[in-house]
Amino acid sequence: MKADLIITNGIFLTLDDRMPKAEAIAVSNGKITGVGTSNEILSRFYSDKTLDIQKAFVLPGLTDGHGHIVELGASLNTLNLLGARSPEAVAAAVRTEAMKVQPGTWIKGRGWDQNLWTDKSFPDHHILDKVAPDNFVFLVRVDGHAVWVNKRVMDFAGIGRSTQSPAGGEIVRDRKGDPTGVFLDAAINLIASKIPPPSDAEVENAILRAVDTCARYGLTEVHDAGINQQTLNITKSLPKREN
Repeated sequence: MKADLIITNGIFLTLDDRMPKAEAIAVSNGKITGVGTSNEILSRFYSDKTLDIQKAFVLPGLTDGHGHIVELGASLNTLNLLGARSPEAVAAAVRTEAMKVQPGTWIKGRGWDQNLWTDKSFPDHHILDKVAPDNFVFLVRVDGHAVWVNKRVMDFAGIGRSTQSPAGGEIVRDRKGDPTGVFLDAAINLIASKIPPPSDAEVENAILRAVDTCARYGLTEVHDAGINQQTLNITKSLPKREN
């Protein structure tokens, strides 16, 4: 019988008590149509494409019971600031990104941690203003409990000296009482609520990047813990487009 793909010389964990392990499989039309030893599969099937995986382990795809697909995809499209050793290192990454995008574009990133810096105090907006004066810069701290933005973002959100910190949050200020550009916990929403919602194209791109990443790491199914109508509509349309 012809198969689209034959994979041999592996260690397949089947999760089937009748045959816990196998050496080979045959795949046809996206489905596994044969499981057994390499000799058994090669005697029953032939294919133009055969892979010898040299004793690599293969197991059924994993299911994530609590995921956030769009958020994962969006994070893959943002600056990765994990491990940045100084505010200057963060600013350098922002500068590089600003050179790639149009003025007025939001530059987003995540992962900065002032505890890794020589001066462990929170940064301020001035260094971001210098490297990306024509863009909106929104950088989330490694734990998600703080954001660091430039002056353009604060002006856009209407944040100034007279803006009060909300309950459960703090607008970090300098000695003069002016916002430094760092917002903690509930104060983050003063900025986040003003960020324009993503376009359909941006959501679609985020979904596709996320599912591709999940698949590469063995996640073949994800239960999304919460989506809006826009994301639901786009997600439902994707299989139709792929067909």
